[in-house]
Amino acid sequence: MVDEKTKGKYSDKIQSGTGKAKEAIDRIGHKDDGTPGSGDATPPPPPPAA
Repeated sequence: MVDEKTKGKYSDKIQSGTGKAKEAIDRIGHKDDGTPGSGDATPPPPPPAA
């Protein structure tokens, strides 16, 4: 859509940015595969003692 509006003027930049975005999403997807204990998220602190 943007490429159509700019008549191809920024086509190479758009393709480069799209590729980088897809690579970043792939890296994030591989870092956290959805299994418990995977990823590098810190668990929340325990609730305060009553």
